[in-house]
Amino acid sequence: MWGIVDFAVEIPLTVHSRMNEYAADRYSVDADPGFGPLLCSGLTKMVKKSKSNLTPHPFYVFLNYSHPPHDVRVQAIQKYHSLKYS
Repeated sequence: MWGIVDFAVEIPLTVHSRMNEYAADRYSVDADPGFGPLLCSGLTKMVKKSKSNLTPHPFYVFLNYSHPPHDVRVQAIQKYHSLKYS
């Protein structure tokens, strides 16, 4: 029984965690114009070092990932940076 309850509660918590990651990225871009590209570079280095899955299925991401996938996160940072400073 607990597995069903945990599964139902875990999905909104992972969505909330991903929203917080996007907010933290926006905060970094707001802090200084140079932080956006540096953040993207740092994330890319971490992905290369950890050899994580670069193309996870979106449904699997929705159910299990507490952080956005690398490519989605970098695109969001670049989009926010270009909107803010262009």
